[in-house]
Amino acid sequence: MKAVILSAGLGTRMQPLTNDLPKPLLQVAGKCLIEHHLLKLASAGITDIIINTHYLSEKIIDKLGDGRDYHVNITYSVEDKLLNTGGGLLNVLPMIGETPFLVIASDIYTSFEFRSLPDSLKGLAHLVLVDNPPYHIKGDYSLNKVGLIGLDSDKKFNFAGIALVHPHLFLHCKESVFPISALFSKAIKQQACTGQYFQGAWYNVGTPDQLNEVNRLNHLSP
Repeated sequence: MKAVILSAGLGTRMQPLTNDLPKPLLQVAGKCLIEHHLLKLASAGITDIIINTHYLSEKIIDKLGDGRDYHVNITYSVEDKLLNTGGGLLNVLPMIGETPFLVIASDIYTSFEFRSLPDSLKGLAHLVLVDNPPYHIKGDYSLNKVGLIGLDSDKKFNFAGIALVHPHLFLHCKESVFPISALFSKAIKQQACTGQYFQGAWYNVGTPDQLNEVNRLNHLSP
C-alpha cells in the first residue's frame, strides 16, 4: 500500500510561525510533524510515500530528501497552484495505480497505529473518526453499528484526517480544485464509505495555541 501525506497548505492560521517555515516542519514532541507520520508509516510496513507540496515546498524536500533517513521512499508532487485536498489527491493518482491507498493530513499528531486499519477496503473510502474537539463540537460524520459512515445523525464524530481511499472514488471528477470531503459525502450517500472510531491520543495542530498545547501535554516546548 502507498500513502499520501497532504502537505500543500499555506498554514495561514499558524502565522507567524509559518511565515518562513511550512507547517509540516513545525516541531512537536521533538520532531517535525511530518516526521512522526513517516516513522509510524515505516513501522507499519508502509514505505512508498507521496507528499504533495506547494508552500515553501523546497524546505520540505530539503528536510526529508528521498526518505532514506526514515526508511521510506518519498516521491513529491509539487503543486504550482493549490488544488485543495481532493484536487491534490486526484493529481497524484497516476503515481498510485489502481489499488487503495492511505491518506494522512500532515497537521495532526496522534498515537493511532496504521496497522489497525482494515486489510481490505469495503467500498470507496474508510475514515478514522475521533471525539469532537472543543472547536468542532458538532462533528462531521456518524458511524453505525455495522461500520457505515453517515451524514444524518445527532451523534457525530470528528474526521481524524486519516483515510483509506480507493482510486475509483475519483471517477467522473470534472473539477481539478476541490475538497476531498465532497467525494466522501457522495460515497456516504451511496453507502460506500466505512469507518472506525479511535479513542486514543489525537490532536489537530492548526494554530500556535494548539501547537503549544500539544507540546505542553508532551512535556516539551516547540
